[in-house]
Amino acid sequence: MKTITASFLMIMINFSVIAQKPNKTIDWNTDLEFLKTQIYSIFPNAKDRINENDFNTTLARLKSEAPSLSIHEMSVEIMSLLVLTNDNDCFIYPFQEFLSSPILPLKTYFFSDGLYICDASQPYEDLIGEKIEKIGHYKVDELFQKLQTVIPADNIYYQRYQFSLYSQLPSFLKWTGAIEKEEEVDLLTSSGISKSVSFGDLSSYLKLERTLASQVGLADSQSNHEQENYWMEFWDDGKSLFVQLKAIEDQKEGNSFSDFVKEIEARIKSGKVEKVIIDNRYGGGGNGFMLNDLTALLRESKTINQKGKLFVLTSRSTKGVLLEFTSVLQLNTKATLIGEPTGEGPNTVGDRVTITLPSSKLEVQLTKLFWPTSFKFDNRKTIQPQISINYTFDNYLAKHDPWLKAIKEYNLISYEKQKPDLSTQNKLVGKYKVEGYKLKIYQEDGKLYAEVKKKLRSFFELHTELYHSKTGVLSSDIPQLIFIYEKQDGKSRLTKLEWFGNTYELQ
Repeated sequence: MKTITASFLMIMINFSVIAQKPNKTIDWNTDLEFLKTQIYSIFPNAKDRINENDFNTTLARLKSEAPSLSIHEMSVEIMSLLVLTNDNDCFIYPFQEFLSSPILPLKTYFFSDGLYICDASQPYEDLIGEKIEKIGHYKVDELFQKLQTVIPADNIYYQRYQFSLYSQLPSFLKWTGAIEKEEEVDLLTSSGISKSVSFGDLSSYLKLERTLASQVGLADSQSNHEQENYWMEFWDDGKSLFVQLKAIEDQKEGNSFSDFVKEIEARIKSGKVEKVIIDNRYGGGGNGFMLNDLTALLRESKTINQKGKLFVLTSRSTKGVLLEFTSVLQLNTKATLIGEPTGEGPNTVGDRVTITLPSSKLEVQLTKLFWPTSFKFDNRKTIQPQISINYTFDNYLAKHDPWLKAIKEYNLISYEKQKPDLSTQNKLVGKYKVEGYKLKIYQEDGKLYAEVKKKLRSFFELHTELYHSKTGVLSSDIPQLIFIYEKQDGKSRLTKLEWFGNTYELQ
């Protein structure tokens, strides 16, 4: 057994040494030009979304430095190019065949009170529960700032989520200057522990555990839903239906997603459900069109689509299809968003494709389709929750879910709004246009609504009730969406739409 282990270690050491040396047989100029061509032909609206000057400057630097760099070093440098897409799905997978990156045998998470070690392999179990102060030569916050330039993402929140991965890869740590050699790294904890930790293989890392708030089941439940794409349980008093979504695609076993939605509908119509909680904190893959029935169910339910009855939970890792669903619910229901700013903004790009660089054979992930869930002029890079939470390491240890605590403490009184008088409603009803979108204002059951209907191959639609804010101003169920109207010669007409701080003329 010792002989096998020693042989394996020698192979890994030799592979590591080879990978760290410049590979003279790789034509990096060809690879980089190929990558540029692919980015500008595949990535949606690349010329508008990517700063051309920054891209060309970075590309020229990479071509100049490439002959002296190893394939691992070049993979990090190429990430500095992909960062310019501002998209978290444009990246190089560090564990692919031609990289097979080692990784620290630790499972960490950036809680609101710092970076903590949640699990560790032997012989580092004594580090479990420790807060990391320094990684190599840098304090955690200093290292995060340096790694931001090589972690592709829509925003800082998703970079913070990804930090737990990239701060444990030797090629990235060496690139920042945190370490000189790629065999080990010195860690310093807040309790004063200083320890050298050796990099290990991916298989050991994958065995480590880190289960976040309600990630595999509710704290007071005996069920474990780790292998399920979607699941539901009754929470608290048995009248709140907790629905967690991880991937919007049929499971290999159990109900199809369509049947899952029908089960939610049956429970709502039974009259036993007073609140619905949609948990969009984890995952993000799948088919967004499969959510149409669930969206319609929640929007049209008179018992659930009310303030204080429908909640959506978000985190810094909310992305992809779950981000799209979060945006759709924000713009079409009275849902209250609780949690952290999301990992993407409402107008996202998705549907990854893999391209292979011709000389190095490195595989690069790029996104190819634009999926709007809001107005085209909506340039938000994240969706901010209405109620923010802090998730601490103590919460993690106690298996406490502060998102659910916020629901228990929700104060409906502070959200009560006044309907516009019927005279004002009657005068404002009509059809308008804003930046090419058709906007309909209509009355129903003594209430005033605004509506933008969905277009083909788009998830964007808008449906919200309007309220009296003050003379000449209507608010809505959507945070930071207000309408301005003017009265003249006994007539009233909407003139402007204010959308998250920007003003647009209505026609």
